[in-house]
Amino acid sequence: MTAYRDWRDLPFREIWCVDSEYYPGPGKANGGGDGDAITPLCVVAYEMRSGRTIHLWQDELGPFPPYRLDADALIMGYMVSAEFGTHVALGWGEPACALDPYVEFRHYVNDGRIKSGDREKGFFSINGALRYFCEDEIDVTRKADMRDRILEGPPFTAQERLDILDYCEDDTRALRRLVPHIIPTIRSLPHAQFRAKYMWAVAQEERRGIPHDLPGLTRIRNCWSGMRTNLVLEMDRPFGVYEIEDGEPHWRKERFAALVQRNGMSWPTLDSGALDERDQTFREMEGKYPFIGPLRELRYSLSKLRLNDLQVGSDGRGRTLLSPFGTKTGRNAPSNSKFSFGPAKWIRFLIKPPPDLTLIHRDFCQQEVRIAAVLSGDTALLEACESGDVYLGVAGQLGFVSDSMSESELKAVRSLQDRRVGHSIWLGCPLAGRTHRYFPVRGR
Repeated sequence: MTAYRDWRDLPFREIWCVDSEYYPGPGKANGGGDGDAITPLCVVAYEMRSGRTIHLWQDELGPFPPYRLDADALIMGYMVSAEFGTHVALGWGEPACALDPYVEFRHYVNDGRIKSGDREKGFFSINGALRYFCEDEIDVTRKADMRDRILEGPPFTAQERLDILDYCEDDTRALRRLVPHIIPTIRSLPHAQFRAKYMWAVAQEERRGIPHDLPGLTRIRNCWSGMRTNLVLEMDRPFGVYEIEDGEPHWRKERFAALVQRNGMSWPTLDSGALDERDQTFREMEGKYPFIGPLRELRYSLSKLRLNDLQVGSDGRGRTLLSPFGTKTGRNAPSNSKFSFGPAKWIRFLIKPPPDLTLIHRDFCQQEVRIAAVLSGDTALLEACESGDVYLGVAGQLGFVSDSMSESELKAVRSLQDRRVGHSIWLGCPLAGRTHRYFPVRGR
């Protein structure tokens, strides 16, 4: 472990707080839109040891960054993937050493007992971090106004140029006030730097985007109203839950209640006694009653799918903020409505590689559980991993599986164990009486 109580003791000759601004494509006022590759506008950097400040406007952003990228310099930005995005766009290269106070703040306050919805609005913003450490906040109203103007793109007046550079410097001032509070919370500097290295990978992903069939997406957007009705007529036929009125489909609670009763389904209810119709409940019940899968997909498509929110640029590449480390378990948390893999699964057919190229979507099988088993030395959990299906392996150890079970019954058990094993991994595996914490989740 390499921990430091004071930022001045960090093993770097130079420590830079960096903030950059950019707009999509040519700017929204010039035909650009969400999903276009970013165009860097300016960079402000403050060196903490010397107090030196650098301001660079768009026409001053050359082929090299204004600060060192070698191992004697530490580069910091709040959600540094944004600053790295500027590096990628300008060809500036990856810093040898970086640290992201946003990631480290999330790491420090991560608490499994607190639901994300219970956090105050903006808790993980730089203002929220300053507030947490009892520091004065920055003017969020001005911040929102300036950000909106930047997204519009050029031309900028001389006064706007001065205002934007000053606004950009505000963030570096806020960051250098935050750093003295963040550094003592970091238990291992090499691990923190590795987390920042992941932010470089995220910046490259956000720049590259996901290729789409843009003409196909445009056709679907234009025809979506009629398609919704056709989807209901086709997919709701086995269920009879929707009703078409004046050409518009409507979900009927009484019809769904009749479907549940007709099939003898044990369905969760709300405090009011009404059936719980949240999408998360549908996802959980699909494991128990697989036949409702098409109904859940249909319901999600009609109620949640906003095709105009899907961020696909003019070049057909889907780009959006991936929100790295946005969950308690450290995963990305992109917007479901904006990210290509967020909406209903049937939309994914629009993901299409350019001519002469192939897309490969790889997913490691059960890697988190196996890592937990190896790090904890839990032989029972490792044995479940070696069985080929950790969920059924754990279920078998707990006596929930028999040779006479049908495939649908096994799927229901697998869904149940998915949640139980997930709890075991993040909050301490109980299978062999252990209490290890494999990730920094404080609550139980």
